[in-house]
Amino acid sequence: MRLDQNARKQMLNTFVELAKLSSPSRKEGLVAARLEKELRALGCRVSFDNAGKKLGGQTGNLIASLPGKKGVAPFLLSAHMDTVTPCENVKPIVESKRVRTDGSTILGADCKSSLAGIIQILREIKEKNLPHPPLELALTICEEQGMAGSRNMDYSKITAKRGLVMDSECSDKLTLRAPAADEIRAAIHGKAAHAGMMPEAGISAIRAAALGLVKMKTGRIDFETTANIGYINGGGATNIVTALVELKGEARSHKMPKLKKQSEHMKRCLEQGAASYSIKFEGKTYRANAEVQIIHKYPNLVIPESAPAAKLAFEAARLAGLPLRAATGGGGSDANFFFQKGIITPNLGCGMQNAHTTAEYLELKDFFNCAELALETLILTAEKEG
Repeated sequence: MRLDQNARKQMLNTFVELAKLSSPSRKEGLVAARLEKELRALGCRVSFDNAGKKLGGQTGNLIASLPGKKGVAPFLLSAHMDTVTPCENVKPIVESKRVRTDGSTILGADCKSSLAGIIQILREIKEKNLPHPPLELALTICEEQGMAGSRNMDYSKITAKRGLVMDSECSDKLTLRAPAADEIRAAIHGKAAHAGMMPEAGISAIRAAALGLVKMKTGRIDFETTANIGYINGGGATNIVTALVELKGEARSHKMPKLKKQSEHMKRCLEQGAASYSIKFEGKTYRANAEVQIIHKYPNLVIPESAPAAKLAFEAARLAGLPLRAATGGGGSDANFFFQKGIITPNLGCGMQNAHTTAEYLELKDFFNCAELALETLILTAEKEG
């Protein structure tokens, strides 16, 4: 179902309003309050879970429901309320085909474009009395922190087993596969010494880390697996042999055995690199050592094209005359955790581009297409199953 010009203007105004509200992870309170007010006015029952308390945030995940056609199984729509930084004093600039910022902040199209789309879908349903399945909304916190909101969600509040997450780029892509990820954290321990007076008494943790890193395979490992070291910190002065270096990295793969293999490889490289570095000083042998943790961040997403939610979305796209193809993503989303809980939610693109940068913008064509496709999917679900 296509949105008329008034509906598109209303939806765009809602996005601009939300974009101006600062909502970094754990500080989504302003956006949550704005959404709660709107959802209640649209007839939804609204509650919050205790994920915010667990994570030290201002609010929990917003979970809402709207009654729908009897005899039809519930359908979930989901997007996240948090953004990356810098997100203070966002100044959206609306152009003919896109919305951007002045370049000093992110825009927050990731994922406030979807929040605005969900609100507009509910407005259309109410104003036009459109058929729809019972709806459940999961508007999450801390998605940008490794999907911490959906990881800590109270799933007893969700009954739907299918739906759509709206947290990707182009509206012509429906992401059905996404990788799992591990975080690699390491503390490389050396031995401090004066670098000018007695360097032979020291073990450089920087060198010990380097010995491990040069052995490590990173980047694109294969067509399903990637790895990266993204953070290194250590040392304090040029005249001190560094005693401690901290590293953080990640591994991602669409296949769990490959993920395990890559994470273990990275751990082993750091441990072996440190163990290979030793000195003898005053009759004693000293050796560097590495303490390495592998922390599983999120599971993979593997949805077949034959899954009901995917089939409905593809059929809705055909009926609405909108392009849609199955896609494989390189990043995780709340859909990964929903999938782990048995809730099948393909990830639909909502128009965000250059996300996580101050060059972020919203492609308006995809912005409107996303909402229209999701709305058509709801109408089709009610008509086919009611």
